[in-house]
Amino acid sequence: MSRPIEPALVEGVTRPGYEAVRTVFAENLASGQELGAHFAVYRRGEALVDLWGGRMARDPARPIAPDSLYTIFSATKGIVAMCFALLVERGTISYEEPVATYWPEFASHGKGGITVGELLSHQGGLPTTRIPATLADYYAHDGVAAALAGQEPYFRPGVWSYHPVSFAALTDELLRRTDGRPLRQFYAQELAARAEGDMFLGLPEQEDARHVGMEQSPAPSTVTFDSPMPAMLEQAMSNPKSDLDWANQRRFRAEGLPHAGASGNARGLAKLYAAMVSGAEPLVSPAVLQQATRERIAGIDQGSGGIGRYAAGFRLNVGNMGANPAAFGHPGLGGTMGFADPARGLGVAYTTARPLNTSLEQVDPRLLKLLVAFYAAEAAQ
Repeated sequence: MSRPIEPALVEGVTRPGYEAVRTVFAENLASGQELGAHFAVYRRGEALVDLWGGRMARDPARPIAPDSLYTIFSATKGIVAMCFALLVERGTISYEEPVATYWPEFASHGKGGITVGELLSHQGGLPTTRIPATLADYYAHDGVAAALAGQEPYFRPGVWSYHPVSFAALTDELLRRTDGRPLRQFYAQELAARAEGDMFLGLPEQEDARHVGMEQSPAPSTVTFDSPMPAMLEQAMSNPKSDLDWANQRRFRAEGLPHAGASGNARGLAKLYAAMVSGAEPLVSPAVLQQATRERIAGIDQGSGGIGRYAAGFRLNVGNMGANPAAFGHPGLGGTMGFADPARGLGVAYTTARPLNTSLEQVDPRLLKLLVAFYAAEAAQ
């Protein structure tokens, strides 16, 4: 049953003509589906919508603040894709070059021809290690990276399967081999300024009080598929098992693993995506943007059995990123989403403290309502 929403719990700005989005945001809070959330849409540095409200998961007595931070889970992968686009822009790496050009050990077991673009689009056949690996092993990095480089792939490029956690070690090691810096350092020094203090890959201790935490009772996904490779799926989803409670662990927030460890809010994420497609100084040139966002694989995930489309680290729109089929971005566990609408020059993002959607294929129902309201307002401008 809906309950009245306290007006003070919905704050922020909407540009004239977009007021309906604020109404929907308040309705989401009043419905009981939302605890605390942030929704933002930016174009050329200007907020069309920037709304926040509700309560923190870690302390429900505290209201969400304008600078509250959330763990964005796999939406982190979109930020990693931006980092690689910057490397391509600078000529440090090429999407079409074999990974082994930069990381020679990766060539073992016939992986020598797998390109950077194929690895980033989840075609590398390495969705998990074949040996047991814990989250602590991923923090240590070197052993997991070596294990992935040295193992036989589960499949070859031409098909794909989502790399839920192994994406962290694979991308971090590849960036270290090309640029010399760990991925979190590269992000902090080269990209974080575009988010203006609202997105971190590795949350500093002095910023930790801003983190809202995450509830631990997600609704079960209503989407089920038949897995083409069920044994691989079981290994990928349990080694280690993705866990909503990671958001509540200080070390996880501090480490900022590049598969799911970014901390930020919708404002910071929307600004990063807007910087990809609009503004006086876009993040990359149109030529590199085209390379970074062109479809590299589409079809059935060999693990989950779901349908997806991937570019070089960005997931492409399958109906969960608004009205533009060319939209690109990445969702995250629990409902988080960040994407760019290049036709309109938009960066769009949603972050939440109450997990509701556990499927990458299915749009979160709260976000869907916000997107419907936003794009209706956009069409009327």
